[in-house]
Amino acid sequence: TPEYSNLVALYIQSKIMNDIHEIYTIVREKARTGDEKSVKLLLQLNKEVSTIVKESYKMKQVDNEDVDDGLVL
Repeated sequence: TPEYSNLVALYIQSKIMNDIHEIYTIVREKARTGDEKSVKLLLQLNKEVSTIVKESYKMKQVDNEDVDDGLVL
């Protein structure tokens, strides 16, 4: 069913986010020791995460504008 497919997708997405967090932790530690590739990757990850957060914030603003509060003018 579509509901089941959606739940599976959410589960997989959460597993991927856990993997990304683990990768971030490893890259962060290597970058702190001066590994040049890790520093570049950490900066790239930071940029991508910032973009995701900004897009999420924009989506929430749009969703909030569409909410009908039930008040009649």
